[in-house]
Amino acid sequence: MNTAQHRLGSILVIDNDADNVRRLRKDLTREGYSVSAQPSFEKSRNILSDPELDLIIMDLVLPGTDGFLALSEIHAGLPSVPIIILSEKNSELHKVTALKRGADDYVIKPYGNRELLARLETILRRQWRLKLKQSIPHMISYEIGNALVDFRVGEVVRGRAHFSLGHYEGEILKILINSKAEPVTRDRLHDEVWGYRFLPETRSIDNHIAKLRRKVESDPARPEHILTVRGVGYMFQD
Repeated sequence: MNTAQHRLGSILVIDNDADNVRRLRKDLTREGYSVSAQPSFEKSRNILSDPELDLIIMDLVLPGTDGFLALSEIHAGLPSVPIIILSEKNSELHKVTALKRGADDYVIKPYGNRELLARLETILRRQWRLKLKQSIPHMISYEIGNALVDFRVGEVVRGRAHFSLGHYEGEILKILINSKAEPVTRDRLHDEVWGYRFLPETRSIDNHIAKLRRKVESDPARPEHILTVRGVGYMFQD
């Protein structure tokens, strides 16, 4: 899949309804997603092996195979990739069967574009946060100069001063520490702390950084640990 440097996600659509595929491709691409589409499960196998695949949207009525069997096989091979079912079948039995076989959501055709996007964004945001937790080692505390950061209780102690550590401040600091001596872009902080499509204003990152500096730096106006990398973002050094 061809992906932009800062993409929202790579999505595979498996559906033999050409009109629906065109609609999905147009809507998802406009939102910033990278989209690939195939009309059948068999033709999608090569894309299913792509390690950058973030989410699958599929119909249950597919040529040459049973949709539920295809769903089960995809989920067994890619248990961490979320799947949204788009289907005209609206019985409770179909919904329950799909969810039990690995689907993360079930949307009835015809569907509203905004509803589908909202469901998709929610799933990807949850998935992204899970990946972040798995990728960053569990950090209980960390010493920064003369400050001790206790992530467990959400507190910074510097000399006799005690500061509360906000949730987002802590997540930002963990990412910076884990990427020690390497610049971290604002886009990456947006993605990893807030998740897909949940993007606060750019100044929100800067405000959190300013708060962190007031708590961990001896002189926040001349930081020694949380540094600004002009035109890029921020970097941490011991």
